[in-house]
Amino acid sequence: MSIDSITFNDKGYLTKNIQSQFGSKIYEIMESSQDSSEESWTYIYKNSLEQKDLSFLTPADEIEKSFNSCFADFCDNKFSFFFRRLSNEVKDNVASSEASTIAYNFCNSDEFKDLITCLTGRKIGNTDLFYINRFDKGHFLNTHTDSGNNVGVALNITQNWDPNFGGLTHILDQDRKKVVDTLTPGFAELFLFDTSEKQVPHFVSMITANQKSRRMSVIARYGKA
Repeated sequence: MSIDSITFNDKGYLTKNIQSQFGSKIYEIMESSQDSSEESWTYIYKNSLEQKDLSFLTPADEIEKSFNSCFADFCDNKFSFFFRRLSNEVKDNVASSEASTIAYNFCNSDEFKDLITCLTGRKIGNTDLFYINRFDKGHFLNTHTDSGNNVGVALNITQNWDPNFGGLTHILDQDRKKVVDTLTPGFAELFLFDTSEKQVPHFVSMITANQKSRRMSVIARYGKA
């Protein structure tokens, strides 16, 4: 086992900058995501009643109502989230996205999966979940653990992110009372989470400012090979 895989299996998570290995491809994904039309981005949310994707064509008052219901649960410390995403799935009233295709193919490439195997000591199968997320001002992801039967990844595709503006991934202790680690978004920063043997409570802090360089990540969960 490598030092990285020992750390991953001990703590249940690992962070590694992979710019030296895949910088040009990650930059391509970032640029393509930034260039994606607003019609390609859905609003995905979850509150105590439902989880749903809303297209860009959804009336503004409905989007605001959905956000307010999620924020109310957030204030009551109930699991909730609200952010934007690009999916590789075909959805009504949602434009296709070149960025999601490029990122999906990268996540399923042998080179990237081999790297995850090296870092985690796990055999990596197919993607069970995939999307690119984008957190704008006011967006958040409340405390949760990732479900799955192997490994989850969040590959940051943001440049020059200021941590004062939120969007930080905070790792909590098992009682969910204390922050034990903070992961700051950085270009080509790869966060890996155990989704099978260890539960790692974490959350993404609310974005407090709109920035030209959006807080974005490629999200994927892998099954066993």
